[in-house]
Amino acid sequence: MILYIQGAATLLGVLGLTLDIKTRFDHGQDVNPLAYVLTVVSIIVGAAAIVCAAMIVAQKRYWVRQLVAIIEVIAVLYGLINVVTGVFTGVVGIALAVAVLVLAFRSEVTAWINGPAPDNSTR
Repeated sequence: MILYIQGAATLLGVLGLTLDIKTRFDHGQDVNPLAYVLTVVSIIVGAAAIVCAAMIVAQKRYWVRQLVAIIEVIAVLYGLINVVTGVFTGVVGIALAVAVLVLAFRSEVTAWINGPAPDNSTR
């Protein structure tokens, strides 16, 4: 569930970042090139988080956790860039990424993933 929330929040954050870029551009202000990179990274991370959450829940794919770990490391780096550039809400992103990492690798989650596969015969 937290991975869905993280993905949705990241994609909503893209809207804010995009509006900020547009407003600065419309008013003739300089736009930091890093803002464009962060926008693209945010779209990729947000979409990937939602897809990974769906794959873990629907198909119990073990390898998805490694992909989640990579996404969360990127999210932490992204949050650090935000904090360094003065966007202190990046701390929330860092905290959410760490929470996802901790939860994804708990023994209960491992047992659930390694348990019986879901019955897809009724679909």
